[in-house]
Amino acid sequence: MAYVFEIAEKELKARPATLEDSRMLWGWRNDPETRQRAFEADEIPFENHEKWFANRVDSETTRFFIIENSESTPMGVIRFDIDSGISDIAIYIDKPEQGKGYGTAVIRTACQYGFDSLGIEKYQTYIRTDNPISIAVFKKLGFTEKTDITHKDRPAVEMVLEKPTA
Repeated sequence: MAYVFEIAEKELKARPATLEDSRMLWGWRNDPETRQRAFEADEIPFENHEKWFANRVDSETTRFFIIENSESTPMGVIRFDIDSGISDIAIYIDKPEQGKGYGTAVIRTACQYGFDSLGIEKYQTYIRTDNPISIAVFKKLGFTEKTDITHKDRPAVEMVLEKPTA
C-alpha cells in the first residue's frame, strides 16, 4: 500500500481512500453517536452514500485519506475539499479510538501535508456549538474561531487556520 503521509507520534499512516472503503465509511457515518454531532443527522441510505463517495474519490478537488494504525487497520478518515487554495476539512476517528489524541495528531500532520504538498493556503471547518470537544481540538491546533453562525440550520462555529508565513 502506498501511504501518503505518516503520523509518527501515534504510529499511524494515511493512504488515499478507494471505492473499496465506501461501506466502511458509510458504517462510520451512520453510527448513531456520530449522527448526533453531524450537521445532517439523518441516516443515509447506502445507495446515496455510494454515489456521493464515488464522486468524491474521483474528484479533482477532494483529497480523501484513510488513517490506519500500525497493523494497517483503518481507524479514521480525513477529507479536504479544496477550492482556490481554501480547504474545508472533515475528520472522523472510529469510536473505539476516540479520546486517545489521534484526532489531534491526524489533523496536525494532515494540515501540514496540505500546506506543503497540496497548495492549501487556508483551512476552514464548521463545528456544531454542542460539540465542545471538537472545538477544543481545533483551537489547540491553532485554528481560530471566526464566527458564530448557522450552518445547515444548526448553531455552529467556523474555525480557520491559515498557512504560516515564512
